[in-house]
Amino acid sequence: KEEAERQAKEAEEAARRAKEEAERRAKEEEERRRKEEEERERAAKRRIHVCAPMPGGVPGKMDLSSIFDLQVAFGMLDEQKKGCLDRKQARDFLRCAGWILPDDNLDTMLDGALANLAKLFGSAKGTRIVDPNATFTFDQLTEVLENNMEGSNSSLNDLVDALLRLAAQRPQIKRKRFQEIVCEAPDFNDSDVDAILQAVELAKDSFLDCKTLAARLLEKVCQPPSILDGAAIK
Repeated sequence: KEEAERQAKEAEEAARRAKEEAERRAKEEEERRRKEEEERERAAKRRIHVCAPMPGGVPGKMDLSSIFDLQVAFGMLDEQKKGCLDRKQARDFLRCAGWILPDDNLDTMLDGALANLAKLFGSAKGTRIVDPNATFTFDQLTEVLENNMEGSNSSLNDLVDALLRLAAQRPQIKRKRFQEIVCEAPDFNDSDVDAILQAVELAKDSFLDCKTLAARLLEKVCQPPSILDGAAIK
């Protein structure tokens, strides 16, 4: 009888401890989930607006820079719905977010995302990963934007200087010459140039003032026209 009572007490004690352990684990799991949710909320608040810095010399702020706007841009570029963009498409995505930089600069930003991914697998810190065939998910690209929000974007003066060089340092550039230069890029044609000039209200000009053109182009980059406006800029 005493043995039976002892075993019963031991069983009760074991059951009590098991219950306490289960409750402790449940509380720990609840706390972990609460912290994760708080972190997600903080991250979401940080990422409400993720875009490039404003170009120097341009007033105002970047429009269409919310996560929703970037998701729309990503979806339009991801025509085959693979869930990722190739390097060229990734550059276009960064430009949709307001970055006005040459391909090499944008590639450096993208390679930084690959280096961060490589660190997860034990690669050396700070190593630049150059992979022309790399693809980038939406989360990777928004991380690129977040990591470079304090970086330097091109300025109004940079664009004016570039246009002046193309115009042989003359204050104006012929529309035909501007069209020829733009159409040297594989993704642009005469219709695209017409749409660009229409968007910046210079479609009727035979000679384009370099300063005016630069200012209006950057204005449209920072405050792009809506699809409803009927102005499409690649």
